[in-house]
Amino acid sequence: MNKLALDVEGVLVHHLKPWIDKKKSEGVEINIEKITWGFDNFPKEYLKDFLSYTNELWEKDWKAFPPLESNVSDLTRELFRLTHYDILTFRNKVPSIKKWLSWNGIPFSRVIYTDDKISLGYLIYVDDCPLLAEQVKENQVLLLYDRPWNKHVETNKRVRRVQSLEEVLEYVKRRFHQDTLTKHLEAIW
Repeated sequence: MNKLALDVEGVLVHHLKPWIDKKKSEGVEINIEKITWGFDNFPKEYLKDFLSYTNELWEKDWKAFPPLESNVSDLTRELFRLTHYDILTFRNKVPSIKKWLSWNGIPFSRVIYTDDKISLGYLIYVDDCPLLAEQVKENQVLLLYDRPWNKHVETNKRVRRVQSLEEVLEYVKRRFHQDTLTKHLEAIW
C-alpha cells in the first residue's frame, strides 16, 4: 500500500476564489459557505461556468489560483520530510498543476490524474471530497479537509476532519513516529 496522497483543489489550491471574484465582477455575489458538492443549490449553469472558467485558468493563467493556506510551502515541505507523498487530482491539467506546485514551493513525488482516487491504495488521503468518505477501505484513513461542501459528513475511525495542513502534519507525526517511519513504510510496501 502506498503512503500519503494530497488533493489539489480545496486542500492546497483555493480553486473557488478566482471564479467567485469573476462572478462578483459580473454583479453576482457567491457565498462560499453556501456551496455544496456539485453546486446542487445553485442554478445548473453555475457548475458548467465554474468548470469551464477554472479549466481555462489552469490552461492559461494557473498563477491566478491562490494557495488555500498562506504557509502551504512550509507545511508541505515539513510533511514531505516525514514521508514523501503524491498529489492526486480529478482535474486533467497535470502539467499546469505541477507548475503551480513548484511555483508555490510545494514538493511532491508524483502528480496523478485520476477519477478513482481510492483504488490507488494510499494509506492516508487528504481531500475535501465528501464522496471519498463512503469509499475509504478499512485499512485507509481520509483526513477530510473541512470545507462547506463536506460539513454533512460524519467522522469515524476512517474519516477524520482536519481544519488545516498543520493538523495533517500533526496527524502524520502521531501516526508515524519519525524514528519508525522508514521501517513502517517498508513493511507496508
